Amino acid sequence: MPIVLCCINYQCYSAIAMTYDMSYSQVRNEILCQSLDTDMPTKQKIADALGLTRQTVSLALRDDRRVSRNTRNLVREMAVEHGYPLNQEYGKRAAIIGVMVPQLRSSVYAEFAHSIVRAASDRDHAVVIQETNDSFADENKALRLSNRLKVDGVILISSRIHVETIANLFEKDWKVASISPQINAEKMSLSIEGPKVDGRTGTRDMSQYLIDLGHRHICYFDGPNISSGSRINIAGYMDALEAFNKDNAETIQAQIIRSNTASGDYYQIGATRCEELLRMPGQRPTAIICYNDEMALGVLKCLVDNGINVPDDISVAGTHDIRESRYSTPTLTTTRLDKEEFGKRVVELIVGVSGEIPDSNEQIVPELVVRGSTGKPPLI
Repeated sequence: MPIVLCCINYQCYSAIAMTYDMSYSQVRNEILCQSLDTDMPTKQKIADALGLTRQTVSLALRDDRRVSRNTRNLVREMAVEHGYPLNQEYGKRAAIIGVMVPQLRSSVYAEFAHSIVRAASDRDHAVVIQETNDSFADENKALRLSNRLKVDGVILISSRIHVETIANLFEKDWKVASISPQINAEKMSLSIEGPKVDGRTGTRDMSQYLIDLGHRHICYFDGPNISSGSRINIAGYMDALEAFNKDNAETIQAQIIRSNTASGDYYQIGATRCEELLRMPGQRPTAIICYNDEMALGVLKCLVDNGINVPDDISVAGTHDIRESRYSTPTLTTTRLDKEEFGKRVVELIVGVSGEIPDSNEQIVPELVVRGSTGKPPLI
């Protein structure tokens, strides 16, 4: 006996099953089969129109990379033509997101990775995290593994990856998002998406804050020598110094301490470079700005170990506002990024519905956070 019904729920299914002596599944299948004979758009009708299987149409509507890009586009165009609601399909399948992190032992990278895992988990997606050790070879190895895992997209955190390699990802129809100032999508003519950290403005604001306190000898501790992010920060530091020198009779001379390393333990790098600075002849700086908070905490420990008071003798500032910066003695002045929001945005760029994703090229300026490690310079 045919069953004609619209607007169904579990209780209705159960009532009909008891009436007609049928199982729950039989009732549901009967109703679904009948729906294919109505005028409502269905995946089967789309499949028939394009000469595809229903399964292929279903995968295409979920933007599954096992279906070619051309076929996915054809299916979506046909779905729009037939009035099929695209959003009800996209995102049902659990996505696998690859995340490439330079160092998991680095607090800032770990916090970014954590925010991505949280955002993906909230949307029922999986994350594969791979540590690349700031190495081109390790990044390429991670990409090969991601390819074998058939990830839906890759999130690059402060990647050093070559332009040609990224171009190959697009040829494979991968979605690529980044949390990094290192990748300039316009220069590479590639549509890499992701909120960009405006490190230049952040470091300029920090430098200007110290200048406004009265500091006239401000030293910058550089990051990894392969990091364009560090070069961007130095540009912000120089912006502030040059602007002051242009408008004032007195001048501030730039002093940059190079890390001379591609990677490593930032705490140790900060402490080691600080020891070298203290042994240098001439007047010591009254303020130090560091590439990141970990380096700044290493500097802080070195100064305290050498009997130098922070901030009365030397002010110290970092970048990124990692958790440890709030619990050091003194607490660390730094710049803050909303890492949780960054995580949500890049995950949406990988798995979000096309046309409904957030601004993919927004420049986000870090917020200045003043704490106990900075103050006015000592009277000379």
